[in-house]
Amino acid sequence: DWDARHEPVGWTRPGFDDGGWSPARTVAGVADPAPAVVDVEQEVGAVLTLRRRGEGSWSIDLGRAVVGGLRLDVDGVAGARVRIRLGEELQEDGRVRHRLRTGNVYEDTWTLRDGPQRIEHWGYRAFRHVELETEEGVDLTRAVRPVVLRSPHVGGAAFTSSDPDLD
Repeated sequence: DWDARHEPVGWTRPGFDDGGWSPARTVAGVADPAPAVVDVEQEVGAVLTLRRRGEGSWSIDLGRAVVGGLRLDVDGVAGARVRIRLGEELQEDGRVRHRLRTGNVYEDTWTLRDGPQRIEHWGYRAFRHVELETEEGVDLTRAVRPVVLRSPHVGGAAFTSSDPDLD
């Protein structure tokens, strides 16, 4: 869970003054670590179309599974919460199965601060379906974008098919 009221505004952007922060602690490194071979690109998609399920409740079907998370660009009210549930499938009642069969639980609560803000998932989630629940006064209809992670193709022959999603 994330409480944006405690997040320093602008800390992820170049030029942020972190002079008041405690310095990082230096520790001994691992001898001869293996080089990282992962190359991941992040793509922020277009604003998603939400389907209203009731007051303060929306659902989204991305139409295909993605790896990544969500980004909210919202005008917040301090203390208002947004509950997010992600999953690869729906339950019999049509709700998102956010407690995956693998044991993962894709349920977050983001607490907003006053004014315009951007909150984004970090880490790796595989999902197709989204449920959002908010308190009264928070409008998400034009606020939600997918953040998709992918590894770019590197050298050699590329796979091609009649489906751009597979490619």
